[in-house]
Amino acid sequence: MVLKEDTRQKLLDSAKQEFLEFGYQKASLRRICKNAGVTTGALYFFFEDKADLYDVLVRDFATLIMNMLKGHTEIENEIYQEVFQYDKDLDIKIGKQLISAYYAHQDIGKLLIRCSQGTTYEHYFDRIIDFFEKHNKNVIIHLTGIDNPVFNECTMHWLAHLQVESFLHILSHDFSEEKALEQVEIVVTFLKGGFNALMKEALKGK
Repeated sequence: MVLKEDTRQKLLDSAKQEFLEFGYQKASLRRICKNAGVTTGALYFFFEDKADLYDVLVRDFATLIMNMLKGHTEIENEIYQEVFQYDKDLDIKIGKQLISAYYAHQDIGKLLIRCSQGTTYEHYFDRIIDFFEKHNKNVIIHLTGIDNPVFNECTMHWLAHLQVESFLHILSHDFSEEKALEQVEIVVTFLKGGFNALMKEALKGK
């Protein structure tokens, strides 16, 4: 059993480096096996194919990030039930948690962000954008009504993109974790400042 688990881990480690170096689509199972020191038969004992290898590598991290975001939005939903009470510290907290989660699993995070083309995770961040857009719409509708001209369809879609892409922009620069944690405070301050300004405009006369 120990030998089997050791072989499986060698394959995962080799696959991770292969995907990071060549990307998913150009990754070679032959090279993965060679660098792991095993036969292709050993690979197929543990994994169905290249897609399965990638999925096993990123699945837990992808689930972790989505669960963190869902937990955060549930807290926001409770806060915004009655009135809009923006707590910047709450967003900074989740921002820092996301950054720390990325740096705790940095190679896997890079796989998900940079090497997902051709996999079932290719549109992972688009799904997060859709998730934020739906969440934001629920909050806005509750606070301002359905037909608010400020928070129109274009605005809502843009805001969701901005939220996700701002964090991806931080991670794309390969800052130290300390620098990234500092930067997330700046990003959150900017995003929420703009959102608050739009909210004030939307709530005029209410």
